[in-house]
Amino acid sequence: MRARRTFRMSETGSEGLLKDRKTIVIVTTGGVPLGSGYDFATPYIRHILGFIGITDVTFIDAGRLMFENDKLDKARVEINTTLAGPLARAA
Repeated sequence: MRARRTFRMSETGSEGLLKDRKTIVIVTTGGVPLGSGYDFATPYIRHILGFIGITDVTFIDAGRLMFENDKLDKARVEINTTLAGPLARAA
């Protein structure tokens, strides 16, 4: 967060300055499933990014790497698929 760089304050409150940006957040946890009642990280990250204007956020679950051998490969596929969307539209 940097005033006048990522947000600004006005009479009506704060305004995020990083609008229209797609953001991918790769989350590695010790086993907490994303979106579960124990997941406090993704709502917090979504809130902070929203404060600076970033609302198009994709979370990729790369947790439990020690327990699920193919989890890293699945995360890579999801990253490539997510990135392919904007790249395909730009072509």
